[in-house]
Amino acid sequence: MSQAVIERERRTEAGEQTIQRVLDAAEERFAGEGFSGTSLRDIARDAGIRAPSLYNHFENKEALYAAVLERAFGPVLEILERFLSRGPDAYETPAMATDMLAVLADRPNRARLLLHEALSGNRHRNELLATWIERLFGSGLRAMGNSPGRHPWSKEELPLLLLAMNNVIAGYVAVAPAFEGMLVRDPLSPAALRRQERFLAKLWTLLWDEAPERRDSSERGRGTK
Repeated sequence: MSQAVIERERRTEAGEQTIQRVLDAAEERFAGEGFSGTSLRDIARDAGIRAPSLYNHFENKEALYAAVLERAFGPVLEILERFLSRGPDAYETPAMATDMLAVLADRPNRARLLLHEALSGNRHRNELLATWIERLFGSGLRAMGNSPGRHPWSKEELPLLLLAMNNVIAGYVAVAPAFEGMLVRDPLSPAALRRQERFLAKLWTLLWDEAPERRDSSERGRGTK
């Protein structure tokens, strides 16, 4: 390998490392202060580079914000699409809920980004975050809508159920620091997350249980055969 190639690869690797530092810094800032409350100067300082250097990697703040959302919510969308691909009986397992908790807890700013911008009401939420919300909730609704109807929820109620589950999962991760010491010392510790996974599994099972009247009717029908 020539020295020129080695030098080019070194520069490429250094550039990728810089991009990741910028994305980390931007994610932290956007999650804590929102799009409007964050400046590129803040992000550059946190990333350890000069502000003009940001433009070597991102055209403007909107492009950087879009990249942060892509990195943050891409793994969440993958979970929903994997759940969707499992077929009509996939909802019977709580894996979607527990997998979602694991992904959000791994990077808590994912949940904080969603909640912060959803509450801010600025135009960038409508243009950028809304696109991700539509993709995420659209995939979730398609997954739930594929169920064979052995649950108590109507088609009109499924969006409400999905929103409620989002609040239970993302809300726990986003506001966990505010409850530190009330329930457990560290709500995002491995032990606390295992407890939350057990809670989600139980809640999921209860939410997707058959309607009592349908279950009773089904059992009576089996008893007469």
